[in-house]
Amino acid sequence: MPGRPYSFVAAPEAGRTSWCQVLDAVRLGPADDVAEVTAEQVRRVVQDLIDMGRWPAGYRDILVVFDAGYDALRMAYLLAGLPVEVLGRMRTGRVMRRRMTSADRMAA
Repeated sequence: MPGRPYSFVAAPEAGRTSWCQVLDAVRLGPADDVAEVTAEQVRRVVQDLIDMGRWPAGYRDILVVFDAGYDALRMAYLLAGLPVEVLGRMRTGRVMRRRMTSADRMAA
């Protein structure tokens, strides 16, 4: 079915290149919960890395970076128990602060 999205897990190459190694790809179905499918995919990839000895116990956590389409807090919750650190890119329209109103000034 053309136009159905995929979820990719990729690892950047070492050094000063922009090359990435695709570790896994899953085609998402129309009824799939994207976060749950992606979390299961990441969980499987991380477990494979551990099983192959690519991440021995005691190493720093694996940095997992999600695009702006993912809720980083939910992904961190879904990946609890794994040796991962979750980083999520924010949408450009996200506002982290706002102008103070006169009521805010009075309360401060």
